[in-house]
Amino acid sequence: MYFLIIASILVGATFSQEHNLGNNHCTWGPAFFCGKAENAVECKTEEYCVAKKYLTQEQIDAVNVEKSSGDVLGSNPCTWGPSQWCKVAKNAVTCKAETYCVSKGLLSQAAIDNFKLGKRSDLLGSDPCTWGPSEWCKEAKNAVKCSAEQYCVSK
Repeated sequence: MYFLIIASILVGATFSQEHNLGNNHCTWGPAFFCGKAENAVECKTEEYCVAKKYLTQEQIDAVNVEKSSGDVLGSNPCTWGPSQWCKVAKNAVTCKAETYCVSKGLLSQAAIDNFKLGKRSDLLGSDPCTWGPSEWCKEAKNAVKCSAEQYCVSK
């Protein structure tokens, strides 16, 4: 007898917690589901909210584009531009900007090659091309490796 009473109390408590009135925020009405385009998309009330002029189709479309891309605007470092791409060789390789970074003199080909070979080039001074003109112009191969031929010829 006691078992039945306890079991019915537990089942009733579980059922009432899951199905409390108002648990689903999409049932809170237009003030909620048309209050923001994100809510309208989540609650699938886009057409209603646009028809009643709570939201514009452009607002709904913007949310759908953001959701479909899966990325928050600016979360991909490769969209941050050359200051990010050319900061270190790893970024240049990841963002497929090696040619750009080397051609603009922002990274050396040696740094890119070292990264691709798995050598640690992130330590300060580990890239000989950062040692300056005395290293670049010591030998012709250094000038080529460090993209400093023009500098060495002019000096």
